[in-house]
Amino acid sequence: MAANASSDATAPGSGSKRHSGVVLVHGLGRTGRSMLRLERRLNRAGFATHNFDYVARNRAFTELVADFQGYLESLPIDGTRVDFVGHSLGGLLIRGVLAQPQTFETGRIVMMATPNQGVGIIDRLARTGVPELLFGPSIKDLGTTAATFRSLAVPQAEIGIIAGTQPFHPLNPASWLNSVLQSEILHDGTVEVASTRLPAMADYLELPISHTFMPMDGRVIDQVVTFLTTGTFNHDGESRSQADRFLVAWGELLDAVRGGVIDRQAGRDDPSSTRRS
Repeated sequence: MAANASSDATAPGSGSKRHSGVVLVHGLGRTGRSMLRLERRLNRAGFATHNFDYVARNRAFTELVADFQGYLESLPIDGTRVDFVGHSLGGLLIRGVLAQPQTFETGRIVMMATPNQGVGIIDRLARTGVPELLFGPSIKDLGTTAATFRSLAVPQAEIGIIAGTQPFHPLNPASWLNSVLQSEILHDGTVEVASTRLPAMADYLELPISHTFMPMDGRVIDQVVTFLTTGTFNHDGESRSQADRFLVAWGELLDAVRGGVIDRQAGRDDPSSTRRS
């Protein structure tokens, strides 16, 4: 699938080089479809987009970084400025490729619920085999003591981080476990809020949203566009009324019914299902 372009030479954002777009990277157990609502909104805001689709199951973190690097090398972005938006594991893949020399200039980065310090529930359940049963062997690379995080540098860029604080969602298997095993810790159902932070982040925002649905939430999407455009989040009105939150939850349920939650195809280790854009 070709990248969606919308006047990329004049797209909003910082930097003096020509802006060639925003690279979107979905999370573990998802596909690029989970980023489509965000992608369309970015296009309307004047950003070109490149939606990286990958299958994480049965692949190590280093292999996924290599896949992502190959994808970036296939894009016409040499000598241009590129922004990045990653959800969960997607944010770590962004850090992984930016730890290597690149032929483009890194613009702004938004990380949504990215476990920058690892996922605590993986440590607690490591001996049970439950995380691997749910998400595949690659989940071992996301524990708090995994070598993954010791080798990842923080990108030299403006980084905005969004953390969710809704601890339970019935359609998120990890939130069932976290509600019992980590009820005393603030988390989004999957990732601990404290784990999302980075020392060099330019801005940080917490929203009452669950992990799985974060890229589809209108509040998050608006904040992503704001940060990519201005370098800061909008901290006015971070919470919504109860009625608004009900409407958001209803929209999430409809997305789930239409197949937008955990794409079963992503759970099949089938290379032919990998779509690049």
